[in-house]
Amino acid sequence: MPLQLGDLAIALRFDDHRTLDRALGVLESYSGRVLAIGSEPPNDPRPAPIRIASRAKHWRTHSYPYIVSSLLAGADYDPLAATDTDKLAERCRVGGWDRVLLTHANAVLERPDHLEKLAELSAGGDHDVAYDGDCPWWSEVVTISTLDRFVGFAAARFPGVVYPHRFFHFAAAEKLRVVNIGAPHRDYCFNGSFTLPTGGMTVGDQGDVLWRLDHMPDLTGQTVLDVDTEEGYALFRAAELGAVRATGLNIREEEEYDCFPEFLRPETRPDQLIRTEACKERTFAWLKSVYGVGDDQVRQRYGNVYGIGDEQFDTVFCFGVLYHLRDPFKAIENLYRATGQTLIVEAQRLPDDGTPSARLSPKMFNMWIFSSTLLKGMLERVGFSRVEVLKESRYPVDSVVLKATK
Repeated sequence: MPLQLGDLAIALRFDDHRTLDRALGVLESYSGRVLAIGSEPPNDPRPAPIRIASRAKHWRTHSYPYIVSSLLAGADYDPLAATDTDKLAERCRVGGWDRVLLTHANAVLERPDHLEKLAELSAGGDHDVAYDGDCPWWSEVVTISTLDRFVGFAAARFPGVVYPHRFFHFAAAEKLRVVNIGAPHRDYCFNGSFTLPTGGMTVGDQGDVLWRLDHMPDLTGQTVLDVDTEEGYALFRAAELGAVRATGLNIREEEEYDCFPEFLRPETRPDQLIRTEACKERTFAWLKSVYGVGDDQVRQRYGNVYGIGDEQFDTVFCFGVLYHLRDPFKAIENLYRATGQTLIVEAQRLPDDGTPSARLSPKMFNMWIFSSTLLKGMLERVGFSRVEVLKESRYPVDSVVLKATK
């Protein structure tokens, strides 16, 4: 039975041509209203897909499904993502459409009933956004006027971001009328994009963190510390992996983020919005209810890597912290003291030629970029008996993950 999506235009993300063809078959009656968005132009003679290029291949495709670099055949590559959202809105206006369903070919094939519910929900009221909170591909119906507002919001506050990046802040600033089916995760502020137990993907300020979670081993019976835990995505993953107790350490961002030089510290960070303690705690409490865990298994406290305390944990995770610090050497000493068995560290990296090296980051709140060889040497020097590089990668960020064992 064909999908019943009313008068919606459809921006259809795809990862491969075979899946695209199957989805277009389901959407055949909407052939004049489909924009196909993929990592390369689809080899499809039919006029329905708009030939486009995309930067989404640089990210997990289900985490950033709407990174679009150009929508019109023959368009020059445009590296500004904010402009891409503008182009999507422009293309919809050319078609005479006032609402668009942003979704994925896999959602058309695997969640057609949910797409129909979204279409019905969006048509049934005066809403700016209607989203499926249980969809791993961020399916939503958004008005074109909302996309226009996002372009202005991004240009003024977060140049270069693409819709729906920073959605929580955008919705609050613009007082969006938002409705949903499934988990209401867009009511909460997240640092990272990760998969919820219900199947939905959160919209994180800093993007995909699933690649970090991939490096978490079996934790059955262990105690765990996660340094700079944010909303606790690693804590909840630790609970799923069998940890008996997972503790998160959070800083008070406005006061404790290292800045160099200190006398140039701005009153607010210019490149992003601060997640307040109340905001983090609200999100953390909601996640505890979603994951079905209590304070006896998962907890957070405030503190920083320079003062972890005397308690030891079987496994310690330190994701995305060291490159923010003035004194990564002191931090690694403290991490060693807190580690009972294993430490897993992730940091931004330099290309490695075997020379221990580091570079001062040009960003005010990012201090260092390390070579893998230097990080390995630092971990060995504080006393870890074995250090191995688990992964070096360029995407989604240029990073290295190391495992240090006592």
